[in-house]
Amino acid sequence: MKKILLIALGLFMFMAIYGGMNYYVYKSIVAGIEIAGITLILVRLSFWVLGTAYIGGQILKRKVTTSNLTYLGSVWMGILGISMTIFLVRDLSAWLLPIDNDLYLVAYMIILIMIIYSFFKVKAGPKIKCVDINRSKNNGKSTSIIHLADIHLGVMTSEKWLEDVVKKVNDLNGDMVVITGDMVDDSFHIVKKFAPKMASIKAKNGVFAVAGNHEHYQGIHNFYEFCKAANITVLDNESIMVDDKINLIGIDDNLVKSGTLYQKVGELIGKDKDSYNVLLLHQPVGFNKLSEMGVHLQLSGHTHKGQLPPLNMLVPIKYPYSYGLHSLGNSHIYTTSGTGTWGPPMRLFTNSEIVRINVS
Repeated sequence: MKKILLIALGLFMFMAIYGGMNYYVYKSIVAGIEIAGITLILVRLSFWVLGTAYIGGQILKRKVTTSNLTYLGSVWMGILGISMTIFLVRDLSAWLLPIDNDLYLVAYMIILIMIIYSFFKVKAGPKIKCVDINRSKNNGKSTSIIHLADIHLGVMTSEKWLEDVVKKVNDLNGDMVVITGDMVDDSFHIVKKFAPKMASIKAKNGVFAVAGNHEHYQGIHNFYEFCKAANITVLDNESIMVDDKINLIGIDDNLVKSGTLYQKVGELIGKDKDSYNVLLLHQPVGFNKLSEMGVHLQLSGHTHKGQLPPLNMLVPIKYPYSYGLHSLGNSHIYTTSGTGTWGPPMRLFTNSEIVRINVS
């Protein structure tokens, strides 16, 4: 009963916030343009259709194919986020500055440019980013880790896009490939067509993955089925010795909520003093304490570096290590902005990326 109430509360909060965003953008648009009669009715109808498209697609997808409806709703979420941010800046400027121009035309132009640019950023595909880390242990050879996260395979994923991602990964010729959550974002019958392509990823020591929050949203069994079909090793709150004394620890995202994260990691820390402990954890949390416990390198994702406004500004408030490489003593954390996108196939002020980490 408690779980049902929490789900209901979360859904209510989402609907309230999302509905408020739609209403604010609608009011901002009609305030800057004189609309009346049938045109106003059409605008209102459009907001109702667009505002409910994504939710409708998610509800209906278990019965019928809703890729077009989901895509429409996802794009609208991105447009809504960008529009709300720019209109807020416009309203704040009008309130603070004694200017005659209401700036609505400027806001419309900026919104249009940002929307178009955000599509092109994703269309270009993930960029390759190389990161060098000095291993605190003097023993052992250099190791290259290809870090992916937030691929979000689902009804909106293009097979051509995934093919390009796999080619880029293979061209990097890494010793191992790790996927830190949110790889599978739909039912297995929808994503199974991507398994052969993911199975073609080449890495000397294998491909490893952990579950993120979206794997649990869609049903964790879909994740396990996909990884089995794609020949990906799932690290489910366990560790494995890889390459030259690298103790690879994989933690399911559920442990973050359960409060048992530190206890489990403590059990899996390499007992050999020469072990180099690499932690795969979807959310970039707990690094301060985990570094004290003996984690030498934490690899995370989840944040997308905000992906779109206004989240670009909000995500760093919740996650201090929201993006990039950070260090504490001899320990490091790298949080990737993600290989794909969630929801809107759009990015602004951030790139999708494939990260090659050279541990030397």
